[in-house]
Amino acid sequence: MKLLITMNMPARAGALVHQVYAEYDCDTLQDFMNVLMENEFLIVEELYRDREIATKFTPVGQVVLNYRYIGKVKELYANGKPMAS
Repeated sequence: MKLLITMNMPARAGALVHQVYAEYDCDTLQDFMNVLMENEFLIVEELYRDREIATKFTPVGQVVLNYRYIGKVKELYANGKPMAS
């Protein structure tokens, strides 16, 4: 599942929050939440969004996330756009 994870920590560019596009092997957002509740740290595959084709993502390696800094998680549609709330 492709996810947009908003972290409560500064980004390199100076923004107060940091967003991570990631992929994790789960079926639903509820499943991902359950994994977060059971683990202090989680390894996900980090994705970079293509600057020219916003719906294209490139895997750039694994990253470890600490659940304490995650403020919000959204599932991405297959076309790369965030799901409507």
